[in-house]
Amino acid sequence: MRLKDKVAIVTGAGRGLGKGIAKKLAEEGAKVVLADMNSPDEAVAEITAGGGTASAFTVNVTKQEEMQAMVQYAIDTYGTLDIMVNNAGINKDGMLHKMPAENWNVVIDVDLTGAFYGTQEALKYMRTQGSGRIINISSGSWLGNLGQANYAAAKAGVVGLTKTAARESAQKGIT
Repeated sequence: MRLKDKVAIVTGAGRGLGKGIAKKLAEEGAKVVLADMNSPDEAVAEITAGGGTASAFTVNVTKQEEMQAMVQYAIDTYGTLDIMVNNAGINKDGMLHKMPAENWNVVIDVDLTGAFYGTQEALKYMRTQGSGRIINISSGSWLGNLGQANYAAAKAGVVGLTKTAARESAQKGIT
């Protein structure tokens, strides 16, 4: 139980990778807020049935006020925030010369802006407590991938965001 009494938020936790991350954090003893655009109640039920502590928070990661409310919910519910996992992501593949602007914008908004809001809101709290861990999920696609200009750009941005956040926050005990 390496994470006993730690509190974590995982975005995109309703299914897939996010759900798996949330379950593993709970197995290690963390109290987990599963955040997703679609209510992650089923994933929460799986964790609590296994003896873990978890709750659901429905959030649109592209809305800063919702991300702020999510962080506040974790603090109000469990007393602190130790781990923020920005996992929410989508892809809308298409060749660059045919890609509709709305497909570009929605992928950048969810994958990059969502990670920015999650990082920023978590940092506001973690800097005052002098500790915390922020994990931003990217992809090897950040190096460029056929038919994924939007996704590659977003994930490259997540890498840059993460490196900058690490440099700015290390002296405050945040990795």
